[in-house]
Amino acid sequence: MKSCYRVVAVLLSAFAVTVIGGVTVQAQSDRVIVNRPGDPLDRDPTRPDRSEYEVRMAMTGTPSQLEAALKAGKEGFEAKPQRLGDAEKSYLEAAKLSPKEARAYVGLGIVYAAQNRVKDAIEALQKAIELKPKLGSARFNLGVIFVATGKKDQALEQQVALQSLDKDLAKKLKEMIDESD
Repeated sequence: MKSCYRVVAVLLSAFAVTVIGGVTVQAQSDRVIVNRPGDPLDRDPTRPDRSEYEVRMAMTGTPSQLEAALKAGKEGFEAKPQRLGDAEKSYLEAAKLSPKEARAYVGLGIVYAAQNRVKDAIEALQKAIELKPKLGSARFNLGVIFVATGKKDQALEQQVALQSLDKDLAKKLKEMIDESD
């Protein structure tokens, strides 16, 4: 039981770093605005040319509905107490909005793991890896689930793949594998 709590804690920390990244989403009345760190137009949300900023963001193809769904999923997962049902719905909505968005499937995998839906978690994380093979967070979280379920060989496969993607995550996964013996 102790290792399950550790798995959830590791998933939480990996999730917080990887799913949303540096993008923030603001809800203003009936619209969503995506802000990117360092953008010179991002300093004053009340300025009169805000609509120009929104138009520019729309023209660059920023999927604000997708980002809002991903953020809502993250918030549901991180809430105290967790709102896993809400998080799952938000990630499913993100996957529906953009079926090729790997972050939605990573989020789903983590939520399913927290719900002890191991088979669904593995499928979601494998879908994320299929979409984006170099996504270290998906491989790490899949490896963590394999460790927690006693599938050491499969966890080692993910750890080896992580070596070239993210050495820190590979090291953490290797430590978890070694501790599971």
